[in-house]
Amino acid sequence: MIMKVLVTVLGRPRSKYIQVHWQVGQKIYNLFGPPARALVEHEQIDQALLLIPDSLVQHEREADEWAANLGFPFQPLVLPSRYTPTVEGNVLDFYYTALFRFVDWFRSYHLESERPLTLILEASTGLNVLQLLLYRAVLDFAQALAYTREVELKVYTADPVTPQMAGRVVALHLTESRPVPPALPRLGLKPDPKLLSPERVAAQDKEFREKKKQLGAYWPWDEVRAFLGAVYQGIPLGILTWCPTQEKASEAWQVLHGLYSYAYQKTESQDGKHKRLLAWTEWWRAYSLGMLLHLELYQHFHPVLQRWERCQLATLQDLEQVVARLYRDIPVLLNRFKSEQSLRIEVKDRTLPALLSELQQSQSPVRKDSERPGPDMRNFFAHMGFERHTVEVDKLPDGQSGFRYHERHRKTIARILSKSI
Repeated sequence: MIMKVLVTVLGRPRSKYIQVHWQVGQKIYNLFGPPARALVEHEQIDQALLLIPDSLVQHEREADEWAANLGFPFQPLVLPSRYTPTVEGNVLDFYYTALFRFVDWFRSYHLESERPLTLILEASTGLNVLQLLLYRAVLDFAQALAYTREVELKVYTADPVTPQMAGRVVALHLTESRPVPPALPRLGLKPDPKLLSPERVAAQDKEFREKKKQLGAYWPWDEVRAFLGAVYQGIPLGILTWCPTQEKASEAWQVLHGLYSYAYQKTESQDGKHKRLLAWTEWWRAYSLGMLLHLELYQHFHPVLQRWERCQLATLQDLEQVVARLYRDIPVLLNRFKSEQSLRIEVKDRTLPALLSELQQSQSPVRKDSERPGPDMRNFFAHMGFERHTVEVDKLPDGQSGFRYHERHRKTIARILSKSI
């Protein structure tokens, strides 16, 4: 059964909405207030996320009251914004924190692994800039989820409602309805991780320095980039190599929660304005998407990842499962994996562990550029990461052959993957 999730921005209290009748398709709903109420009934919504700019509420309790007054169990998410002239901050804060809160909600919901998801965005309320940022956050969230499950996106909008339209019928238009393909945005992350900007302000605080250090210990910056690059490029062995354990991921998420609260509370008031001293950066998008993919991988490939944690080896069957699910709609990667002969090499009566290049010496010449050649970038991507000078073969306790990257090449491969996204 498809799960339907509505996402909407509430731009004013329910009492201040102009009273109109909302029409969706051929049906008119006699539900006054924001259009999200009509969509809840029309689409038979299971969950509803109500995004509220923090410039419109004085405290969290007020946001809970707004959600309760809508007559449906909306979950309020108060986000930093520049919704009014009385607030100074970075406009992108709304996007980065919306994506973070979406992932946080999804982590707490525990959606069944095979259950499809329909995300419905009500895009007729709120300022235009917030709707644009919200659309991007919803799309990035949906595209990351689409690697592991079927996801559909619907977008509704309506004409602006003026006081002269009170009592009239106003149509909600379905402007977008489509299946979502799996994708990740190009992150363009710099090697020097800056979670908050300007970091010189945050770095003066011991609390921030300690939390940043903890985050880097649980899921290091370069490993986050390598993991996302592996998913983006279709490198299954890289995905397993840089996917953190459940324990480390959980600890990292708790640290991110602490950093989020720290940044949210770092404000000051000047001349009647509320000034936010720190801005969220693109690293919040990276960690949010990384955590979402990590959660989904453990839900869909738990035995595979458990074996990897024990042995640091992946069998051919393990890799086939990952590729078949994540890249099911990308024929070029499916065909490339099926034709990758390196994974089907005969290793009987061989001394293991050994590099693929050592096992294949009788089949093709070894590259002559070095006695201990490193990864060739072109071959690395052409063979979905199974570059024969970097992949090591060993036996698992049950006698199966397993694959991993040789330890001396992992940093180089991580660097290659990081730069690719």
